[in-house]
Amino acid sequence: MFKAHCAESKEMNFSINNAQIPATEAPQAANGNVINMPVRDHAVLATASQDMPAPSSANETSPKVIEIPQKTDDSVAEKTIDAEMSSVPAPSTSSANQKAAQQIETESGMPPGYELWEDGVYASLGDDADPVLICSPLRIEAKFADHDNRSWGLLIQVRDDDGRWHDVPVLRSALTSSSKEVLARLQDHGLSLGSSKKAKESLFEILRCSKPKARLTSVPRFGWSDERFQSFVLGDTVIGQQNVLPMLEHGHGVSQYLKEKGTVESWRENIGEKCVGNPLMILAVSLAFSGPLLRGINAEGGGLHFRGTSSSGKTTLLRLAASVWGSSGLIGQWRATTNGLEGTAKALNDMVLPLDEIAEIAPNALNEAIYMLANGRAKSRMTKNATLAEAASWRLALISSGEISVEEKLKEAKRDAKIGHEVRLIDIEADTRTYGVFDDLHGASDAAAFADALRADTEQHHGAVGRIFAQRLSVPMKSDSGAKIANIVRRHANAWVRELPSAADGQIQRVARRFAILAVAGWLATEMELTGWGEIDASDAARAAFLDWYERRFGEKRDAADAFVMCLKSFLETEHAHLQEIHAPSLAQGEIKGWYDATRAYIPTETWCALFPGDAGEKAANALRDMAILLPGDGGRLRRRSRPSRFMVLTVFRTSPRWIRSLFALLGVRSSSSSRSIHQLRKSSMSSPLMS
Repeated sequence: MFKAHCAESKEMNFSINNAQIPATEAPQAANGNVINMPVRDHAVLATASQDMPAPSSANETSPKVIEIPQKTDDSVAEKTIDAEMSSVPAPSTSSANQKAAQQIETESGMPPGYELWEDGVYASLGDDADPVLICSPLRIEAKFADHDNRSWGLLIQVRDDDGRWHDVPVLRSALTSSSKEVLARLQDHGLSLGSSKKAKESLFEILRCSKPKARLTSVPRFGWSDERFQSFVLGDTVIGQQNVLPMLEHGHGVSQYLKEKGTVESWRENIGEKCVGNPLMILAVSLAFSGPLLRGINAEGGGLHFRGTSSSGKTTLLRLAASVWGSSGLIGQWRATTNGLEGTAKALNDMVLPLDEIAEIAPNALNEAIYMLANGRAKSRMTKNATLAEAASWRLALISSGEISVEEKLKEAKRDAKIGHEVRLIDIEADTRTYGVFDDLHGASDAAAFADALRADTEQHHGAVGRIFAQRLSVPMKSDSGAKIANIVRRHANAWVRELPSAADGQIQRVARRFAILAVAGWLATEMELTGWGEIDASDAARAAFLDWYERRFGEKRDAADAFVMCLKSFLETEHAHLQEIHAPSLAQGEIKGWYDATRAYIPTETWCALFPGDAGEKAANALRDMAILLPGDGGRLRRRSRPSRFMVLTVFRTSPRWIRSLFALLGVRSSSSSRSIHQLRKSSMSSPLMS
């Protein structure tokens, strides 16, 4: 039965940018009027205003203030957003043999000449004739079409021999072109035809002539029903606006696992609170919460691959992520076919897809699967009529596990892991914590006992927190606050990038953003009182994972460049008085070792060679170029032509490390805008009077 997930809420308003928008009631917390996203000195958010649901006191009547302390390079700025909030009761789900709560009209939808009785549908042949049984009980509940007013059909309800009603959506075109298939589907759901020779013909006459009043909008996947975030679909349950009909062809297999067992409180006490002190567990659960965020902040799909030895607890992390939305049956296998992965991805759209045992998939198939799942687009296919079918699409968070990395798997087919693989499925070491993936066993005798307890807990408590999270998240999403949340993600990522010893390239920035999304998702869930974590636990876990990834990915390369960096640092600190501002009316006294303008410094070849003798000059230039400190010229040349010499051009970005920005500040060199491309910077540098 198609179910509605609908909260009973009283009338209220949610204030966003001085506009009054009806809002679903949100939970109330007991921790005061000011909700902070606290950050340590090492994880600072910049100022952003946003509107999002947050807990408040049950007795509280004044508007909530969500205050996000944030730090820029020079000072801390604070802005607040006012939002009226009150409690949202947990949504109730109707049983499988009840009508949807929205309610679709209860009339049977029978055309003239046919009647629905308790034991079946009958054809009326007149006052003197006995009615003829056509089929077992059947109702035409509603008509439906997609968002483009195409693909019209009927929502038919069939009662089986056990008295349970089943929803069977059927396209109107199929009533004519595929009548055998339609009858087979109805019979598979429990329909029985009468003994009359014309029973089948009469059944299809009923379907073709019925004119139900109720109107639904069909959606081809689970998750958010559209870009307006009015409804969130989980199998046969709809959260939010109720005039939505899921039409997922292969969704039933996943739907049976998108179930709710236990309560938010029981999940938080038995699972969420055990994540405290275990950063990888927090990371996995935050990843599961990030699924519904991706569409609203316009972020691409992707996620994390937990790599480690056997029995280290990797699969437990997948169980934790799955428990946010349903049972452990949601965990799939990498060895599934491409078509199977596509169907599962559609069913878990805007949620999380857990995949185990990466070693079992063929390397060439893995190469395609990572791009397909993260990009959210299936292969295009032809229809029976030789027309191009609309490709399936989705957007989801991906969590993976295995004993080998993506890079190691691809090498089996003599393929190198590309940047595209690394930023879409980030490799995480999952066996280097105190006890495998765990740090705090919460009283268990050993890691195995802790993992067994978590396994039992996830089987008894799952699905409730995901439903509440999606319901409460729809409030800021519907009020166009996704851009404000995205701004928080961006500033969070930038704060981490500025901690790095070298400037971040596009790959590093994308990975930082991925971890920042997890930090914000975990924080939101915590503020909704779903997790039982501390307010900064998700941020700390995501930041630590990002810095660990950076160290493993770039540590050796960075160590080799440290000598060049320290030499340049010493030069700028001790010789900045010998660098002349280009437009100064007269040269400074003493030896001139270079020049600078508003955005960069120019070091002549003679000075560079004295600083880095022999072949060290080219090695230093290459290393500093890779760190986005040295700006190459046309054709990637390390030196720029000038009269009467050649110059090395050094520059600094707003996202550059603090130490390099501080050194350039000694020269009065301002940070270049990080939004300007390298090509633009190269082009603008040619306008300098030193450049030919």
